[in-house]
Amino acid sequence: MRTLQFQGGATRGSLEGDTIRVGSALRPSYYEFPVAADLFTAGENVLRLRKTSGSWIAYDALGVFAAQ
Repeated sequence: MRTLQFQGGATRGSLEGDTIRVGSALRPSYYEFPVAADLFTAGENVLRLRKTSGSWIAYDALGVFAAQ
């Protein structure tokens, strides 16, 4: 299990939906970290996300990539 701390944003920003707009209240953030290959099995694997504090969070992508 890993705990991540996301930067706070603002409701107005989520309604605008554009982090590059001048004056946007959106606060983009991302995390990259290694995950051991032996945690994955052939077939379906499940990633569970649980929010334990704060109000809400929106995300648009999760990715798993092989190390190069």
